[in-house]
Amino acid sequence: MTERSEEELVVWLKEQIEAFDAGTIDADLVAHLDEEIPGWNDLGARARVAPVPEDEADRGPWIALHIDAFDAGELTAEQSARIDEIVPDWNSDASRAALGKAPAAAAAAEQAESAESAEPAETAATPDAAPES
Repeated sequence: MTERSEEELVVWLKEQIEAFDAGTIDADLVAHLDEEIPGWNDLGARARVAPVPEDEADRGPWIALHIDAFDAGELTAEQSARIDEIVPDWNSDASRAALGKAPAAAAAAEQAESAESAEPAETAATPDAAPES
């Protein structure tokens, strides 16, 4: 097996995601990717393999994908910083409004709310409660 560059692997993974979306990827390959590369097809992975459009006018969908990945908690601080270098205001409320996305504060609140609801609720035992029969 030959070594592949990071760029070649990104292109290959992008092709697998496209095949998955088109329904043309082999089920065994999907199972293998799920096992070997957990999250290979999530928003974060899709954001990492999406090329930056050369024309600034075409960047809306690219920015929207990254906002979705950010809101889902699937972007690292390093990835966010890299995007900041390319499009400094990509995650601003103005950018979000232009793309029909919730303001950053609302998205953060929704993310925190989702995290809280995912935690199991504590149940208090009452010593004087009779068991149901």
